[in-house]
Amino acid sequence: MKGRTHGQDASPTTLGKEFAVFLNRLTDEYTCLYTLKEQLKGKLNGAVGNLNAHRAARHDFDWLLFTKNFVEQLGIKHNPITTQIEPHDSLVVLFACCTRINTIFIGFDQDIWRYISDQYFKQEVVEHEVGSSTMPNKINPWFFESAEGAFYESNAKYIGFMQKLQISRLQRDLSDHRALRGIGVALAYSFLGLKYTYKGLERIEPDQSKIKNDLNENWGVVLEGIQTILRREGVSNAYELTKKFGRGKTLNRSDLEQFIISLNLTPQLQEELLKLTIEQYIGYAQELAETAVKHWKQAKEALVKHQPPPANIQPLTPDKQSVASSPPATYNFPPTPRHPLPTTSQPPQSLAILGGQWGDEGKGKIVDWFASQFNLVVRATGGNNAGHTIVVGEGLHAQKHVFHLIPSGILYPPIKNIIGNGVVVDPFVLLEEIRFLKERGYPINNLFLSGKAHVIMLYHRALDALGETLPELKHLGTTKRGIGPCYTDKMARTGIRVNDLLNKNILEEKLRQQVPEKIYLLRHVYHLSEQKILALFLSVFTYARSEQQPLLLAFKQKVESCFIPVGPFIDMERLITVFVEIYTQLGLLVQPFIADAGLLIAQANKNNERILFEGAQGALLDIDHGTYPFVTSSSSSMGGILTGTGISSVDKTYNVFKAYVTRVGEGPFPTELPPDLAEQLRKKGNEFGATTGRPRRCGWFDAVLARFVAQRNGPDAIITKLDVLGGMEKLAMCTSYRYTGPTVFCDGKYLNSGDVLHDFPSEALVLQHCEPAELISLEGWSEDISQYKHYNQLPGPAKAYLKAIEEHTGLKITAVSVGPERNQMMSLP
Repeated sequence: MKGRTHGQDASPTTLGKEFAVFLNRLTDEYTCLYTLKEQLKGKLNGAVGNLNAHRAARHDFDWLLFTKNFVEQLGIKHNPITTQIEPHDSLVVLFACCTRINTIFIGFDQDIWRYISDQYFKQEVVEHEVGSSTMPNKINPWFFESAEGAFYESNAKYIGFMQKLQISRLQRDLSDHRALRGIGVALAYSFLGLKYTYKGLERIEPDQSKIKNDLNENWGVVLEGIQTILRREGVSNAYELTKKFGRGKTLNRSDLEQFIISLNLTPQLQEELLKLTIEQYIGYAQELAETAVKHWKQAKEALVKHQPPPANIQPLTPDKQSVASSPPATYNFPPTPRHPLPTTSQPPQSLAILGGQWGDEGKGKIVDWFASQFNLVVRATGGNNAGHTIVVGEGLHAQKHVFHLIPSGILYPPIKNIIGNGVVVDPFVLLEEIRFLKERGYPINNLFLSGKAHVIMLYHRALDALGETLPELKHLGTTKRGIGPCYTDKMARTGIRVNDLLNKNILEEKLRQQVPEKIYLLRHVYHLSEQKILALFLSVFTYARSEQQPLLLAFKQKVESCFIPVGPFIDMERLITVFVEIYTQLGLLVQPFIADAGLLIAQANKNNERILFEGAQGALLDIDHGTYPFVTSSSSSMGGILTGTGISSVDKTYNVFKAYVTRVGEGPFPTELPPDLAEQLRKKGNEFGATTGRPRRCGWFDAVLARFVAQRNGPDAIITKLDVLGGMEKLAMCTSYRYTGPTVFCDGKYLNSGDVLHDFPSEALVLQHCEPAELISLEGWSEDISQYKHYNQLPGPAKAYLKAIEEHTGLKITAVSVGPERNQMMSLP
């Protein structure tokens, strides 16, 4: 349809896009309105707000806590600091939102009225209806006019309330009562406005021929596109040419074609411009309209369908108890979106989400999908070598969050997120993630860090980087984040734990052992000069957004000052002092988050709270069960969850598998694809490391590997990135290996070249000589399945592919992910 700016003809748009603008605004206000109801405040504190008589009669009872519990059980926030009247500030904020909603509808009704007057809409003729005019030819759009008047009347009431309710004379007057009694009137007028708007919409339909004819009356609006294409091709006076030709004129298609031909352009450019039609010249109008609808549906699903039931209000009666023995306050948090579990109506008390391959399977999204149904989300192992990516929202509203240390449940404020004792923590990375979340409005008061977690020190990063750069050392493809060296110190019982950062004497004692030892190692084992040691240290000060961490920059400068150029030599005493000083300050910065994580988990388990354990990396990177030595330095299978948190068992485990296989870094990979096919998967699946950005190696689904993982972590599985396989004519799946290397002894038997293996050999020396022996062929599918919500919508070949995975692995697939966004999930029957 014709667009208009300043009342003049402008670039075309679509009716759907124009409606989408209102829908998108209403979605935002609707979300705001829903969340504001959680901010409504109440008070229970006597005539002047001080509980004078209460405290005089029962001074041994905690009346403040009593009133807090009572008010919050009503589902509203407690406001203890008031006069006799609650100031109504929260109501004023609510009314402001209601006023904005009314005003959006006023604009909508006025635009519809204008479209009707332009004959863009046909109005329904209702037989026997008495018209609102003595002119028999007219059908007046009186529903929209009445709606506009009702919304204005509602706004007048709300604005009056906002001006009155925040004001009261000293401790109390009665004027607020009169205003409060009129709130229903404002709401009623708003309801009438909505009712009239809906009735009006029921009686109109677009006149497509009129809209199209009106659009084709002036092709001059396409000159904007022609001008832009000419500029792209280097025509410097493109604006002057198009302005001279079209300004103030009404042009048809023939006029434009003659103008284009007169420009003496290349045949290719002339053909491109001649193909530019007014009906196609709508930009992203369709996509934007679809995004607005998706945004609305997402908000409606999250905020309407998942409203919690009314609070069960219990009478509170004071008994003679001291303040110290008063019951703890309970809190009613805002509701969070709930996702149904794949197999049960109620989630298990404890659930572990583990990677089933070499990491990067999409565990972060799956944890986020489950998180709202749990009270705790716990990270048990690994460090900031693992990146968990979560995409919240849809389309243009999608927000990507990548976490390396903080558990993926942090986006749900009511949920406790715990970094367990099995994790190794780089304080600089942790503080950076905290800063990132705070800047986006997340309170971070639901984060807890185990005091027993080990700390990644600067020298750990240096040693890790060195191991991946020296040509004489075997490279394992690590992330160079210091993970392995930190776990080395942990196992050697010389590591530094988070608690040590707050105990300066202990920290200094350990650093007096560790710093000289690491310098000696660099000097006399790796034969680095002092200049190269300094260069190595400086090279690992590569933290993202480091310019926003003054402490990190100070650390770098102070370390550099410890290396004396004359000599050269290292001032060891000063270097130790610098480490003590910087890591003591880091301890103070993370102190608000430090807790006894094991105790929190044990108490939650005892109280039957639901606990979600978030695995890191994947089963084939496990230090014991993975493809050693191309593994991580911690237990990334089920055992790591238990030792990394102190819990004795977990009720349920889901293994997360990609619909194909990827691997980052070095190590054997039997089903790895040739470069051209791997690149196709890599681009479509965005297969680049969340932590390092390195391109991931890609291969067909490996059923041998999956069987091995199911034996150790259990059979329940979730498949991710099924959508990435769409568009491929043929798919393949490996069900057995053929060993092609020299005779080797492995796990109690000799393997000879040509042997077929049905069981996964986690020894890298064997796996590096394995290739697919049986690669079954499966039909692909052409459909884009990323918007499908139900299993029954999947094309037959996609269902067959999932069935083949189950048949050849023993896995039970309970859910499938078909895109990166939170809601792109489906449960299997």
